[in-house]
Amino acid sequence: MDMTEFRVRPVTRYILTKYSRHSTPESRSGSLETVGEFHNAAQADAVGRAMHLAIPGATFAPSDGPLEFNGPRKFVIVARGFEVDTKAYYASTQDEADRVKADAERGHGCEFAVFSAAV
Repeated sequence: MDMTEFRVRPVTRYILTKYSRHSTPESRSGSLETVGEFHNAAQADAVGRAMHLAIPGATFAPSDGPLEFNGPRKFVIVARGFEVDTKAYYASTQDEADRVKADAERGHGCEFAVFSAAV
C-alpha cells in the first residue's frame, strides 16, 4: 500500500541579525541583515558575542537578556568564517589569547583569529 503524507512540524531556530544605522547631517539610513541561523541559542550567542567584541562600539543583545561579562574580556578568539558550529573563546591578555588560539587550532583543525575588544 502506497501512502503520501504532508505534515507541519514546529521548528525553533535562532537567527543572529546585524542592524546598522548611518547618520549624516543630511540623512539617516539603516540596514538589517541576517548573519546566520543556528539550531540553539548557545551557538547563536557565541557567534554574536564574538562579532560584538570584534567591532568597536557595537552592542549585543543575547537570547537570554543583557550581556554580562565575568571579568575583563579584552580578546576574543573565533574560527574564521562564522559557520554554524563556530566556537568562540575569550582571553584577558595577549599571551593568553595566543595560547588559546594555538590550542583551538590543534583541537578543531581549522584556523582561528584573535580580535582585540575596544576597552
